[in-house]
Amino acid sequence: MDGTGFIGSMVEAGEGVLLLRGALPADVGARVREHLDDLLGAGVRHVRVDAREAVGVDEQVLRALTAAQDRLAPRRGMVSIVGLDVAGVRATVSTSAGVAAA
Repeated sequence: MDGTGFIGSMVEAGEGVLLLRGALPADVGARVREHLDDLLGAGVRHVRVDAREAVGVDEQVLRALTAAQDRLAPRRGMVSIVGLDVAGVRATVSTSAGVAAA
């Protein structure tokens, strides 16, 4: 993976949007956490993750998404995900709703 992907976020119509595209860099987990922190800090209740065509999703990304969901739960919000390919990723993540193997 050469890290030529794209990670970006924006607030659109009051909803947070996180975009993941292409070959993601090795520090993808930290970068995803930063974007999610910014979106949640902006006060959004819902975050839509669009990961179509993203390559290089790892367990740190799953943990960041789980942590964001836990932070949104008291706001009655949620993280929704489109196109996330977790093939080859093995992680156990804990959420306020329980523990799930991804």
